[in-house]
Amino acid sequence: VKNGAMAVYQRGAGTIVSVSATTAQTAYGPDRFLLYAGGAYTELDATIRQTADGPDGFTTCNEVEIDTVEAVAAAGDFLFLRHSFEGLDVQGLGWGTSAGKPLTLQFWVKSNTPGTYALAAVMPEGGGDLVNFTYTINQSAVWQKVVWVIPPNTAAAIANDNTQGLYFTWTLAAGTTYKGGGQQPNWGADANDKTGDGQLVDLGAVDASYFRMTGVQATIGAFPEGVPFQHEDYGTTLAKCQRYYVRYAGASGATHKRF
Repeated sequence: VKNGAMAVYQRGAGTIVSVSATTAQTAYGPDRFLLYAGGAYTELDATIRQTADGPDGFTTCNEVEIDTVEAVAAAGDFLFLRHSFEGLDVQGLGWGTSAGKPLTLQFWVKSNTPGTYALAAVMPEGGGDLVNFTYTINQSAVWQKVVWVIPPNTAAAIANDNTQGLYFTWTLAAGTTYKGGGQQPNWGADANDKTGDGQLVDLGAVDASYFRMTGVQATIGAFPEGVPFQHEDYGTTLAKCQRYYVRYAGASGATHKRF
């Protein structure tokens, strides 16, 4: 996971304001983490930013805050956080073979809107495969650690190239199009109604609600209790993020370059 400690913040805060029924919106805060909204929201105003908060060992987190509320109004409404991996970065999993290895995803989370949240891992290539998971934020405004051991996908391989080979989707709000398909703890066909299955929280319906996350790490192997977070120096993390995005100052002021 690049920038799992949410230290690099090149773009500054990104905002999603009202979403049309035909055009989804995206916004970035800390590098490599995307806020994605779609459906027929007409009032929703959400901001993704870096915030100076974290559990012991972390000084910053990724925060999504709801500035103008709107409850899920239509089946196709959704609000997701997403992190993607290039296929080149996940070949060590050995997926697509009988020797495929599990993957342990861990992160710290905090919200003033506790309840049950959904999370999915997706391999988008070919027809697309998915596994999903739910976790519960037990207390308001208290950091807690979440660990998910993801089984290997022995039937489908991830292409060894720079296309999107695997991504995680954290659901913050979802209409019926994106839940109700049932839990799928082992790899199977991707379907919209499994992406947010089990999601009980509608973050967008709560005034000034927030979802904060940091310490995101993916480790090859099965570690149900998680493993120590592998901190790295800022320069190393920045260089990794600059593979996808560079911000630099030109003659006429700030200029942004995307890859």
